[in-house]
Amino acid sequence: MEIPNSPLKIELKDNYDLLVEGEKHRPDVRQLRQMLDVLYDQNSARQMGQYTPMYYMFRDVKRKEDSALLENSNLRYDITVLPPMKIGAEFNKTYGHYHEMATSKLSYPELYEVLQGEALYLLQQRFTIVSNEVSSVYLVHAKAGDKVIVPPNFGHITINPLQEPLVMDNLVESKFRSDYSLYRNKRGGAYYVLDNEKKKNNTYMAIPKLIEMDARAFNRIVNPLIALKLEAEPSYSLFLKDPKLFDFLKDPTQIEFKVKPV
Repeated sequence: MEIPNSPLKIELKDNYDLLVEGEKHRPDVRQLRQMLDVLYDQNSARQMGQYTPMYYMFRDVKRKEDSALLENSNLRYDITVLPPMKIGAEFNKTYGHYHEMATSKLSYPELYEVLQGEALYLLQQRFTIVSNEVSSVYLVHAKAGDKVIVPPNFGHITINPLQEPLVMDNLVESKFRSDYSLYRNKRGGAYYVLDNEKKKNNTYMAIPKLIEMDARAFNRIVNPLIALKLEAEPSYSLFLKDPKLFDFLKDPTQIEFKVKPV
C-alpha cells in the first residue's frame, strides 16, 4: 500500500514493513505488554496477546542525498504507524511522553504530520516544568495532510480513532530524549479517549476541561505565521526548500505561548 501526502515514495506492507524509496527500514516496536501502565481497561488488555504490536516507530528516515542537510540542521525525520485496534473501548494510542528541556524553562517542540488516516493528538501542559499536574488539555483532530505543532512543555499522546492504519511523520531535534515517567506515574494522560466518551483519568488531582479543535486552528494559536507557512506543502519537501523555517524545533522561544481558554 503506497502512502500519499509525502514527497517520499513510502510503501507500507501488510506485515507493517516500511519501504522508503525502495529501502526497507527496521522499526522499534511498542508491544501491548509495554503499554499496560497507561491503558484504561486493564482487564481487556490482559486478555489480549501481550506481544501484540501497538505501534511501529521508524526513526531517522531520509533519502541519502538529504542526509547532510538533515544532519547539519540537527533535525530527525521519523515515521510512526499505529494499526487499527481497540483495547476494550479505548482506541489504540502511543504511550505518551514529554520532551527534554531545550532551555531552562522550555522543552523541545515537535512537528507531526498525518500521511494516511486520521489522528487525535492529546496534548497536555504542566503547571510547571516539574509538576505532575496539568493546567490545560487539548484534543487536536488531524486528517491526512494536516500538521500539528507540539508546543514547548506539552506532553502528547497520539490516538488512532479509525479502523485503518494511521501513518504519520514527525520532525524533531535530533538528539533530544523522551520522558515517559509522568505518564507512567499517572497511568496515562489526563483523559482516556474511548469509542463513546472522553473519560477523565482520576489519578490527576485536578483535570482541566478538555478543549477540542482542529489542527490548523490549534497551530494558529501556537504561532500564526509559522502555522501559515507550514500549510504550504508536506513537511519533508518544505524542509528541503526552507530548512530555516524549522528552526523553531531547536529554539522553542520562537513559539512560546500561554494557553488561554477558547
